[in-house]
Amino acid sequence: MSAIYLVFNLDGLTEDKQREFRNTITDRTTTYPGKKQDLYVSRHFCAASSHHGFLPSGGISSSENTAAVVAGSCWAAAESETLNTPGELLSLWQDRPWQSVPQMVGLFSFGFFDRDRMELVVESDRFGAMPLYFRENDHRVEVASEMKFLLRQGEDKPNSEAIAEYMQLGFISRHHTPIQGIRRLPANSRLVFSRQGLQVVLFPTVTYPRNRPLDNEALAEYDRMVRKYFTRFQGVAEQFSVSLSGGLDSRLVGYAAKRAGIPFHAFTTGEGSSLDTVIAQRVAASLGVPINFHRIEPREMPAWFGKMIWFTEGRVHPGHMHYMSANFHRAVPQGPMLHGLGLEAVLGGHYDNPDLQQADHGEIRRACLKATSGMNYWPKYARKSVFTPAIRSWIEGTTTAVAEDLFDGIGFSGVYDDFIEYRTQLKGVRAARPCIIGQVLPWTDVVNPFFDHHAYDFGASLKLEDVADRAGQLRWGLKYFPGFADIPRVKSGVLIPIALDTPDAYQKGMDRLQREAKIKYYIGRLSQGRINLPMKNSFPQYWQWYPKYRSIRDYVDGILLSDQTLDRGYLQREGIRTLLHDCRIGRRVWNAVGTLLMVELFIRQFIDGTDLPDDPRVPWGI
Repeated sequence: MSAIYLVFNLDGLTEDKQREFRNTITDRTTTYPGKKQDLYVSRHFCAASSHHGFLPSGGISSSENTAAVVAGSCWAAAESETLNTPGELLSLWQDRPWQSVPQMVGLFSFGFFDRDRMELVVESDRFGAMPLYFRENDHRVEVASEMKFLLRQGEDKPNSEAIAEYMQLGFISRHHTPIQGIRRLPANSRLVFSRQGLQVVLFPTVTYPRNRPLDNEALAEYDRMVRKYFTRFQGVAEQFSVSLSGGLDSRLVGYAAKRAGIPFHAFTTGEGSSLDTVIAQRVAASLGVPINFHRIEPREMPAWFGKMIWFTEGRVHPGHMHYMSANFHRAVPQGPMLHGLGLEAVLGGHYDNPDLQQADHGEIRRACLKATSGMNYWPKYARKSVFTPAIRSWIEGTTTAVAEDLFDGIGFSGVYDDFIEYRTQLKGVRAARPCIIGQVLPWTDVVNPFFDHHAYDFGASLKLEDVADRAGQLRWGLKYFPGFADIPRVKSGVLIPIALDTPDAYQKGMDRLQREAKIKYYIGRLSQGRINLPMKNSFPQYWQWYPKYRSIRDYVDGILLSDQTLDRGYLQREGIRTLLHDCRIGRRVWNAVGTLLMVELFIRQFIDGTDLPDDPRVPWGI
C-alpha cells in the first residue's frame, strides 16, 4: 500500500542513525506487486514513500531546503486544484508558513519538511482512511503510516488503557495505541513539530444544515461531483478493481466507474452460500466486467489469521478478517481498488436520528452516550469473570472516557449537528473507515469517490427526510444508471428490491432471519455445539466456524488458554472457558473472542517479537 515513514531530529541525525533509518525501511516495508519506493536522507530529516507509481499515489519531491513526502489515492488543495505529482505539492507548500496553506483533501498522508524553519508539518486526511502514527522523544519525532516502523522491540510496553478500550469496543477510538509512546494522529488534523515543540491542530468539523431538498437540480449537482472525481483517475493506471458486495454502495461505484470509462475487474469474497457473493456476481455480469470470486475456506483460518494481525496491525475488526485471506491467495485483482464505503453517510442518512432533530442539550448528550457502543457483544458475566480486576478497572471507564474525548474533539454544544458528527466520528472515522478500508490497504490503494470533501459537504446539506433509509442512494442510482434496479440488493442476509416504496422489506426480512437464527441457536445449545445448522448470511459467520471445525477450536483455545496469554494479567482462565463454551454452543460472542485473540497476537508480534509470519515483508502467495 502507499505508506510514508519520516524521522526528524532538531539536533541532527548521525550517519549511524541515517543507516538505521535505511535498515528499518528494508526490514519492515511490505513487498507487493508494482511497488515503488522513494528515499530522502539528509542531516536532520529522513523520509521514505512506498507507492504504486501511478500519479496521484505518492512519492517524494525535494529542493535545496525542503522536501514533500506523500502517499494516498489523491490530494488536492481546498480550492479543488488537483495536484498530480509530489512536485506540485512541494510548490504549494514551500515559501509559505504552514498556517497559510489550506487544508488538503482526498485520501492521503503527507509530510512537508522545511530546513530553514527547522520544521516538519504532517497532515492526516479528513476521513481517517489512511491513519498516521507518531512517536515524540525530546528533539526527535517519528511519523509513519504503520506502527511497525515505530517499534522498539525489547523496549516497548503494552498500553493497558488502550488495550482495555480495544477489548471493550472492538476498536480504539481515542488517539493512543496498544503500545506505550505511540499515538495515532487524529483524522482531519495537522501535526507541526519545530523548536517550539509539537502541536496537533484540528480542522473544523463538518456541519449538517439538513435544509436542502434532494430535487432534480440537487441530484444533477451531486452527479457532476462524482463525474469530476473520476476524471482525476482516468488514464493513471491500466487496471482498477471494484470491491463488490450485494449492497448499494459498491454497485453504484461500479456503475459510475463504468460510465467514466475506468477499466476495472470486480472482486468479491465469501462462503459459497453467501447471498452477497451471488448478487455481486450478477451485478458484475450486468456491468459486463469479469469478477474474481474468492471462496473462503473456513478451515484455513488458523493459517492466515495471525498473518493478518501483522499486516493490518489489528485495524481490521475480527468479524471482517476473512476479506484479507483473499489478498494472501492473490485473489484480488491488481491495481487501485474502487471502494464504495461511505455513501450511506452521504446520501443515506446513516448516522442521523430524525427523532432528535428537535431535542434539547440533555437529550442530545444522552443519545451520544447511548451510541457509544462497540462492535463486540459481551455477555453480562464477561467483565467479572473474563477480565482480571486490573484490566476491568480500565474497561469500566472506557465508555465515559471515549465519550468525553469525542465531545472535546467536536466542540460539543448540544445541537443536532453534534449528534451526527459524534456518530460519524465514533462509528466511521475512528472505527469503520480505517478498519474496513484496512481490508485492502496492505496491498493496494483505495479510491473512494464518496469521501470527496465537496460531495460529503453536499450530502450534509440535504434534508434528512429526502435521504433517510438509503433514499438518496436509490434516487441517484434510479435516475442516472439504467439497469441499476434490475437486481435486488442484500443487507445482513436479507434480499430487498431496489425501489423507493418498500421501506419495510428489510425489517420483515430481518424478523424472519432472527426467528430462524433463534431456532438454530437453541438446536446448537441443546446439542452442546454438535449440531450447527448453517445460516445464509451476507458475511462468513465465525460463530459457526468455531463450533464446526476442531482445528479452529484448537487454534483459538491454544492461544487464549495458554500460560503465555494468561500470565499477562488481563484474562482469567475460567472466564475464558465460559466464553469459549458459549461460542461453541452458538452464542454470538465471536467478535468478543476474536478481539481477545487479536489483542494477544498483537502483543506477541509487536511487543514480544514472537509469532511473526514466516516472511513479515512479503504477503503469502505474492
